[in-house]
Amino acid sequence: MPLPNFLIIGETKCGTTSMYDNLIQHPQILTTVGNGNDRIVDASVPLGVKELRFFDRNYHRGWDWYKSCFPKCPEGCITGEATPMYLNRTLALDRIASVLQDNVKLIVMIRNPAERLISHFYHNQSINRDWHIKYPTIYDFWNKVADPDYHMIERGIYWKSLFNLTCIFNTKNIRVVVFEDMVEKPDEVMENLFDFLEVDKTNTVVPAHSRKSQNKQKEDAPGYIYDFYKTHNEVLEKLIERKLWTK
Repeated sequence: MPLPNFLIIGETKCGTTSMYDNLIQHPQILTTVGNGNDRIVDASVPLGVKELRFFDRNYHRGWDWYKSCFPKCPEGCITGEATPMYLNRTLALDRIASVLQDNVKLIVMIRNPAERLISHFYHNQSINRDWHIKYPTIYDFWNKVADPDYHMIERGIYWKSLFNLTCIFNTKNIRVVVFEDMVEKPDEVMENLFDFLEVDKTNTVVPAHSRKSQNKQKEDAPGYIYDFYKTHNEVLEKLIERKLWTK
């Protein structure tokens, strides 16, 4: 039974869903066939199950279960999944490395961290009726954030996540994709990813964003949130050797 050739491991609210949907348009990249809840994707439905959550939530199901979630790949084809929670869970990364290590490509998506936080904040408002009561505004969240929710702020400190990742995996198997690049020059981003995944990079894929989150960002991040992340972004720029966001 097959194992994934690639994993999109994060970050949350950085375009991982759109990226996965774009990748599986490529004829050599096959989607998953289920997530273990007795759900098999109908062959007529173009989108499969994105998040298998094996390495952080379903590990008790065992490797045979995980392998059963992937299709048999003809020669020249690959398969993979996207679970953005993996990036910040070292135990999950260690589990991935214990078996896959040099046999899996890891895709990390990042986004202006202040804007990522705002998107995450409003996503929670859209799915959690108590969230608005706890945090009526982003100001309330920033100044009253409870311990269980603090990870939302930490998720935007990408250099820490990437440094941890490079302590476990070879950097040649890690590709960082900037969300804003995906928006501004999607064709170039996809071509580079196809090259990284070793499939035909001349294949034309029209970025569909077919399952793009329906919650809309309702405001820009306040200046103090941009200021908080500024120094961390500078460290990140040195780590990945490129300039990023201007604010």
